[in-house]
Amino acid sequence: MNKRLTIFLLPLIAIWMFFLAKIGMNGFTVFLGIVFSIIYVCIAAGIVDGVTKAKGEMYLANKYDEEKNKSN
Repeated sequence: MNKRLTIFLLPLIAIWMFFLAKIGMNGFTVFLGIVFSIIYVCIAAGIVDGVTKAKGEMYLANKYDEEKNKSN
């Protein structure tokens, strides 16, 4: 998982939970909000991490092709 994105999103979850508690949501609603927010962070970080890995693999594949073409 992308740690920078996770570190960025977790404080946003805390602010969101404070907002829900402030407007009078009951404890169960706040708990569900926490659970869904953590799931959201995991999914978002996984998507960003997958895109980053794909870009890295694409870069390495292009480098390999360039060196292969130079040798031919």
